[in-house]
Amino acid sequence: MAMSFIFAVASTLVGAAVDVYAPPAELVPCTQLVWRAERFACVKDGAAVVSIPKGAERATGYVRAPIDLAPFAGKGVAAEIRVSGANVTKPLHGYNGVKFQISCVEPKTGNRIYRDVQERPVGTFTNLTLHMDFALGDAVPKDAQLRLGLAESSGTVKFDLASLRLGVSEG
Repeated sequence: MAMSFIFAVASTLVGAAVDVYAPPAELVPCTQLVWRAERFACVKDGAAVVSIPKGAERATGYVRAPIDLAPFAGKGVAAEIRVSGANVTKPLHGYNGVKFQISCVEPKTGNRIYRDVQERPVGTFTNLTLHMDFALGDAVPKDAQLRLGLAESSGTVKFDLASLRLGVSEG
């Protein structure tokens, strides 16, 4: 099992015991998604790569794929993916940086919502496993997309698409 980045950092800072991340559900490979690359991004050789040059830190780059959230309604979504990065700078805003995110339209309000990981790795790192786990209401969100990218940072991130796993959690 991979150690969650945020637990490792917390342990280092406060000297607490390190928790090992245990997925809340059985996660299964998610290999049939159709990816679309945006500016600064591409999909090649089984990876989603986003590279934002120094000086363009206000930019964002993503690859996106539509995802059906119906199987997760009334429960939750658990997901993980491996990512490597080179020279990733600290984002301008704490909620940006490396992105492993699900974006969807909340059916009751019509507002677009974003659910993503709390880990925001910077610098150079290899094969870091990012985890996401969040609850969904009974109503199925619309226009859901899985988004992998880099926002308000420069550097390069490479997501290993073969490592992407999704599963139903109890939220």
